[in-house]
Amino acid sequence: MGIPSIGDIDGEGNLAVPGQEVPAKCPTCGRKIGEDSHKEKPKHRVSKTIKVPKQEQEDGVRLLEDSIKHLEEMMFPGRHRPPYYTIMDAINYTILNANATDFE
Repeated sequence: MGIPSIGDIDGEGNLAVPGQEVPAKCPTCGRKIGEDSHKEKPKHRVSKTIKVPKQEQEDGVRLLEDSIKHLEEMMFPGRHRPPYYTIMDAINYTILNANATDFE
């Protein structure tokens, strides 16, 4: 570890700060500088199955997917999000804003 000059780039592609030593490892996580050390790890995912009608008159999967897409377009125009987030936002909105008389 040496003291870099103005504009030097260390061996990992990081711009060196004049008068400051370039650390070999991150003081926070201990990973080598230049690695994607501070990226979030992917969330662990699980699946939940929902049984829906499958009849000639009523294709539950298609109806559910179409409704989620329509709701997503209303809530977040021009942005695609995983269905889970659209469903949870809709449920939370309903819980916070609906009254019992809304469902009569």
